[in-house]
Amino acid sequence: MQLGRETFLYPVTWTEDGWPVAYDNKPIPEYIPGVLYDRSPLSAYNNEFRSQRDLDNDHTFYYTRTQIKKFATVADGHLVLTGNAYNLSDRDAPALLLRRQSTYEETFETSLDGFVPTSGRNEAGLTVW
Repeated sequence: MQLGRETFLYPVTWTEDGWPVAYDNKPIPEYIPGVLYDRSPLSAYNNEFRSQRDLDNDHTFYYTRTQIKKFATVADGHLVLTGNAYNLSDRDAPALLLRRQSTYEETFETSLDGFVPTSGRNEAGLTVW
């Protein structure tokens, strides 16, 4: 699984004719003790969306494309997404607020309040993309 642009750090030496050799030409393991300090990538995240500032200042959110009309707001302590006619494969921006996966294993949850579909074409929920 790829989490975006990944960086790998391995010891490199140089041959006399100027070629790089990674990890003494041995198979490169996923973990090399002592190369980087060990730190858990896990961290708790929570956003109660108490005000519009909670959304506007949380730079971990992004959109698939530039919004033409704002669809994400905060009202009465809830994140409100106003739907539109676009989906993930359209060239226009769907009403979709995204956060990147930050680790290989994550647990997350959300609740939908006030969503009342008026047809079979109305959808709301989580998307793993």
